[in-house]
Amino acid sequence: MIEKRSFEDEIAEAILTKIKEMGLKEGDKLPSHEQLARELQVSVPSLRKGLQILVVLGAVRINHGSGTIVSSPSVKNYLRIFDATVRTRPFKYNHVLENLRLVLLPMLKDLLGRKKSIYSFELIEEGMKNALVSKDFNSLNSMIEKLFISIVSDSANPLLIEFTEFMSKLLVTDHKVVRYFNGHADQIYPEYLRLLQAIRRGEREESLRVLESLLSFNLEERDNIGLICDTFGTGSIGGSFYSVGREICRILRKYSNISIDTTLTGGGIENVELTSEGKIMLGLTQSDIADAAIKGEGLFSGENKNIRAICGIQELGLWIIARKNTDFDSMEELKGKRIAMGATGGETSIVADAVLKIYGYREGDYRPYFLSISNAAYGLLNREIDLVFFLSAGKPSAIEEIEEKVEIKVLSIDEEKLKALLTDHPYWFKSGIEYDSGKSVNTVGVAAILITHADAPESVVYEITSSIFEHSEDILLDRKVTLDNALQGVSIPLHPGAMRYYQERGVLKE
Repeated sequence: MIEKRSFEDEIAEAILTKIKEMGLKEGDKLPSHEQLARELQVSVPSLRKGLQILVVLGAVRINHGSGTIVSSPSVKNYLRIFDATVRTRPFKYNHVLENLRLVLLPMLKDLLGRKKSIYSFELIEEGMKNALVSKDFNSLNSMIEKLFISIVSDSANPLLIEFTEFMSKLLVTDHKVVRYFNGHADQIYPEYLRLLQAIRRGEREESLRVLESLLSFNLEERDNIGLICDTFGTGSIGGSFYSVGREICRILRKYSNISIDTTLTGGGIENVELTSEGKIMLGLTQSDIADAAIKGEGLFSGENKNIRAICGIQELGLWIIARKNTDFDSMEELKGKRIAMGATGGETSIVADAVLKIYGYREGDYRPYFLSISNAAYGLLNREIDLVFFLSAGKPSAIEEIEEKVEIKVLSIDEEKLKALLTDHPYWFKSGIEYDSGKSVNTVGVAAILITHADAPESVVYEITSSIFEHSEDILLDRKVTLDNALQGVSIPLHPGAMRYYQERGVLKE
């Protein structure tokens, strides 16, 4: 996928051009941020955003107290950006082999042509023999990685070494490849020993032939390999989406080959946009938001056709929270109150606005604040906020922290008002919130769903779906994730990987 160039990208490019014009080299200091901003005709905050991109790329480094210094980029720096490409268009096994072939064959030919010392290869050969006898496959794969690095270690190009290190690690960490290697250890690993012995004896043609053979090796399953999938769009710290996302990430890291971490976002609306653009691999959103997004309705100016559903993951109830000792006890007494409506770009603000309208409140009747749950809870604690709306699966952790210091109460939505609200918003449903030793209040509920990009590899999404439902007992959420509620709230198209899993389990007919 092609991502749009941002204003920050253009500033970063302008800074690089300026560095070139000034003839600055590694270790040289750039002008002050104020001077550079004036020369590039941008604001200092905008300049700093551009500089941050260059910091990630390794083109500059910022030393607080001594200024911004020109630096040398590294493959490792680039790979922090490169993971987005791997997410959206993952390497195939044969792509990895081809990249290694392009690097390793010329380097090995040169190495043997110069008859360089082969001491490191002798150590690797000894380590591989010992690991093969003890069936220590992790050590065997580690030796393969060391072998490839040793072949290029004499290169004058450090970026080439780093690239080989990355590619070889990718080769021996994919669980399907490792499983296949381990299952065919008697055929595969002796070939690596033959290669090491040929290198040690200086047999150039034999070494090249064996290496070529190994790098042309085909697995029965040419699946996606080493998927770097480190972005899961959640919400704000202290909120339900953040907690749910962290738990799902834990399960995926534990039971699959997918390395993934949460990233903070503005919530369901932003997660849809980021997923649609391929900037995050997974995202949490609400059922009505997803439906409006794919149709291009409501808050969405265009159709977000690139999102696909994986599963319904939670029921979110609207918590309406106030300090216990306030001068109001019901939804009819909110005129003039300072109300936290949820974060900008989140579903809470949409549901809160609809609830207030059902009660007859209009603009100017109350003072709205668009805050994350952690900031809203802080405002409630310090009497800067009177009422907090927040959609959550269970009590928000930020509110639990507040309860340690002050007593709170949860307001209920009147039965008739709730009925009218659900008539206007059919994607929502009646929900109940239990708190304070079994007390319960009526509120509105929204289904939360897990989404991904349409181009996400089928096998990867299948593995994500399988990991969630095959290990649902290990998922520590307020509501159990089961196949019975897997499709709750899902109205947008399913990703083929998820669909295949549900068909195999009988949830969907083929």
